[in-house]
Amino acid sequence: MRLPFLYTLVGLLLLGIAIMAILIKQQYAVQSVLPDIAKQDVVLPVTYPPIPPEEEHKLQEQIAPLIAAGDVAACEQVKNAMYKVVCINNIALNVATKTSDLSQCQYLDDVLVSRESCEQQVLATLVMEKEDITLCKSATSPSVVAECENSFYNALARKKQDPSICERDSNSDRVNSCINNYHGEAILMAAMTGAITTSTCADLRDETLKSQCDNTLALLASGEPEELARVCGTEAGVATVMGPVCMMLLGGQ
Repeated sequence: MRLPFLYTLVGLLLLGIAIMAILIKQQYAVQSVLPDIAKQDVVLPVTYPPIPPEEEHKLQEQIAPLIAAGDVAACEQVKNAMYKVVCINNIALNVATKTSDLSQCQYLDDVLVSRESCEQQVLATLVMEKEDITLCKSATSPSVVAECENSFYNALARKKQDPSICERDSNSDRVNSCINNYHGEAILMAAMTGAITTSTCADLRDETLKSQCDNTLALLASGEPEELARVCGTEAGVATVMGPVCMMLLGGQ
């Protein structure tokens, strides 16, 4: 969630996020369904005229209570085109996340804030709350569905602190990846706390990864930071779950 518009779009997105960060401390009056006026099928201009700081501050003050109240119809009174869209986007995203209603993501303009990112955010919470992988198919975007299904058992295993959950996946490659990721995170936590030992590597599913893990820990125990740095600096050292472990261990040298 091109290139000619990158800096403009990133700036506008950060603006929307900044406003949301201010308003997150407030209690929102969230609507369960947005009115038709919020469905944005508009093409935004590539650039906007510069806004004097004093006027921009007034616009921020104008839309803040509208977002806090969840009053999307009132966003129409905002004369500035960019801030009108920011107003609607913030309310739409708030409604989607608070109600776990994916349909609300369609009210986003899909320029400043993408509908796919909204669906990802809502699903990440919803599927874990319900612990139901079939909910992944609720997304309208095939890529969001695939991402949700690919990460579901990994996330559930972490939630339940139970790597055997990985075995429920019908895809053997994802099972192995899930197990390796789960134990890779455990190895990283052990490295952070100084509790890492050679036996920590035993639960990794991939034999090559086990060997990399054992070699890395053996080098750590040998007191050879230069060799450890060399091994961790190889493609194999950084491209697997051992990458973060390498960085953690090197940081302690």
